[in-house]
Amino acid sequence: MSDRQEHSRRGVLRTAAGVTVGAGIATSVSAAPAAARADGSRKPGQVEVAVLLYDGFTALDAVGPYEALCRVPGVRVTTVAVEAGLVRTDTGELGIAAAKSLRQVHRPDVLVVPGGGQRGTTASMADARILDWIRRVHRYSTWTTSICTGSLILGAAGLLRGRPATTYWASRPYLKEVGAIYTPGRFVES
Repeated sequence: MSDRQEHSRRGVLRTAAGVTVGAGIATSVSAAPAAARADGSRKPGQVEVAVLLYDGFTALDAVGPYEALCRVPGVRVTTVAVEAGLVRTDTGELGIAAAKSLRQVHRPDVLVVPGGGQRGTTASMADARILDWIRRVHRYSTWTTSICTGSLILGAAGLLRGRPATTYWASRPYLKEVGAIYTPGRFVES
């Protein structure tokens, strides 16, 4: 691993950890180092962050990391959903626009999967489009992360089998169902 990649990994993780401690509980799964996008549109040294939005996500879990990470020099944060456009939060009262569809985002350096209400999390855990995309981008991401019950979605994608992970306290039993090893704490790095 190059010095730049290691420095970026540490810096991005530190920033994300600071956000997630304030916003909730997080699980971070390290993946392969990211490569430049095929279209060459990435600026040299720029870190690409994709925040997944799905029907029923918790606004704070997506907006908190977005707000912190978009202010870091050299970081570009994009909201992503099955289809670009308005996505409703778990309250149903707030909609946030996904800038890009899953088909448009191929190799982010960092993936952030927010938690959600039971309806949103459960539906996303069963949505093959979301799970396939998570598995694909995870192969290239430097960090694949989740907030709160977002870890259950990572688990449903098969990324947490046999790995330590954490989630919202009431959702602990579901981590075992997806093959993760529940680890108490606000943050778990694996």
